[in-house]
Amino acid sequence: FGNLARFFREAALKNSERTSFRIEEYQRKMDMQRGRREEEQALAAEQYERLRLLRETVAPNVTNDPNRALSLTVAAQAYLDGDRETGVRKFAVQDKNFYSGYTMDNLMSDTRA
Repeated sequence: FGNLARFFREAALKNSERTSFRIEEYQRKMDMQRGRREEEQALAAEQYERLRLLRETVAPNVTNDPNRALSLTVAAQAYLDGDRETGVRKFAVQDKNFYSGYTMDNLMSDTRA
């Protein structure tokens, strides 16, 4: 029984070394995954903060007025009042003295199109 007992002691020692190595390896992997997860969360939080700041800068600064949403636009009201022009025209006109928009000659001489 002496050899058998010694064999079992040596096997138990090898098994404990092997399992302790595997446990350490598992802990190392879990630490790496935890570190990656925390890094991803930090990057997501940073991106969310940047997007929040961007949203604040481009958000419309308009009061909540339901009557404004239901009322006519300036152009629609002017049309109902009989006035067909509500602002500065920006389309082609035949009038060569119309300087605030485009004349037909300006459009036709444009070579970009």
